[in-house]
Amino acid sequence: MWEEPFSEEIDYDVVGEAANCVVWTAIRDARNQEVICTWDVDTKPELRAHRDAGHYNASIKFPASTLNVGYYTLVI
Repeated sequence: MWEEPFSEEIDYDVVGEAANCVVWTAIRDARNQEVICTWDVDTKPELRAHRDAGHYNASIKFPASTLNVGYYTLVI
């Protein structure tokens, strides 16, 4: 087991007003199967309907022992 907590942060800029868009991320195992996936509208659903131009930050914190020992790929 991965004994330490870890986090992922994504900084991004939206150059013009946007609707129906999300920032999605996943962790895949060695067989390319999604183990965990999430998107920024999980915690801010209002961003799905309308997103103003500007700088945004999305972050997710994973507790210790979330992943087993192995090879994983982060997909954004």
